[in-house]
Amino acid sequence: MKHNEPLALVAKAPNEPVAVMWQGILENEGIRSVIKPQDLKAAMYVPSLIASCEIYVLEEQSERAREILEPFIQEQPDASPDNPPVPE
Repeated sequence: MKHNEPLALVAKAPNEPVAVMWQGILENEGIRSVIKPQDLKAAMYVPSLIASCEIYVLEEQSERAREILEPFIQEQPDASPDNPPVPE
């Protein structure tokens, strides 16, 4: 893997445990992913159980990753990367 391959956002998980579960699902399908807290500054102060996370994969694998996660994303209304976060 090259170091300059672009990443693509494929999902927004409602919290870190869900993100880790989705990451495992992708890994079982041979797709490596990266989890990033949606708000890095807040991640220092907000427990991982309530902080949303973004899941990134290599851009060339993003379409397949979205297909794999689609059933799980549909269960989480705010999980689609196309839905912008709603300010609290």
